[in-house]
Amino acid sequence: LIIAHLLTDEIFAVSIARPGDVNPYYTFGVILTASPAWAFGTFFGAVAGNILPIRLVSAFSVALYGMFIAIIIPAAKSDKVILSLVVVSFLLSYIFSFEFFKISEGIKTILLTVVISALGAIFFPLKNGDSNE
Repeated sequence: LIIAHLLTDEIFAVSIARPGDVNPYYTFGVILTASPAWAFGTFFGAVAGNILPIRLVSAFSVALYGMFIAIIIPAAKSDKVILSLVVVSFLLSYIFSFEFFKISEGIKTILLTVVISALGAIFFPLKNGDSNE
């Protein structure tokens, strides 16, 4: 229950990227490292956002997208299934960005996540003995 309260997508990604079974002690270690760094980073980012020029602050907003891409690149490089699902997710996200899809961004994200995950599970199921279970 404690891990569930403190778990973020980044902590989850780091925890499952480690080979073998997911170890709760490893996850706690990641949490103890990442959470204070996140808090201090948020504080310093808020301070810097009030000091730096607005054009520079706007440019830094791209860093969040870079961080998410950095999370998926290592897995996509080593696994063609993950790479194909990432490409499909990019394409579907682009298609769903057009105006004729009158769905809110949050619902669109949840819908695409569930659909792409389900497609991945259906077309690329893990076999018994796979190390990714």
